[in-house]
Amino acid sequence: MTSAVSPSYECGKVWTISTTAGYTASGYLPAWADEDPSRPDVAPDRLHAELADMTHRTAFGGQFMRMCPGAVDPGEDSVVFAAEMQCRPYAGGDSESRVPVLNIQVFDDMWITDLDPAGIAEVAAQFRCFADLLENRAVPELTAARADWERHHRLRHGSGRTALHGQITQPCPAAPDAHSP
Repeated sequence: MTSAVSPSYECGKVWTISTTAGYTASGYLPAWADEDPSRPDVAPDRLHAELADMTHRTAFGGQFMRMCPGAVDPGEDSVVFAAEMQCRPYAGGDSESRVPVLNIQVFDDMWITDLDPAGIAEVAAQFRCFADLLENRAVPELTAARADWERHHRLRHGSGRTALHGQITQPCPAAPDAHSP
């Protein structure tokens, strides 16, 4: 098990949005935020929208895996289990994301959202349980099933014949045409 290390974020900066009418709004920009939302010359009627849309974020990457939506082959390499810390200080309603939270993109547009530290620990424990299930149960059972399949259900390709349980069978003859006399 790895030990938790708390990063020491340097003191953040200040973001500033100024309007064409001369009004200026500013606030704390955390050091971990990837982008500065500062904007000059915003129309006064857009200031509310600029603040509501403001999101401080940083990404923690993800894993590339071959994904086949709808089990369609061959699929494509996609990012799964990407994580992003974000804070939306002016979000509407009673949003949890007014404080920093973690969101996990499972795949495509499927997310686990608004995780606090306890929620992250719970999801990580569930992922570990699933990984243990895969390693300790699914891998041995799949290995045994494939060995059993190989012993009892061999297929010979190319001759048009199929070997089932050690016996060679001929392919099924074509059904007679219903229109033939």
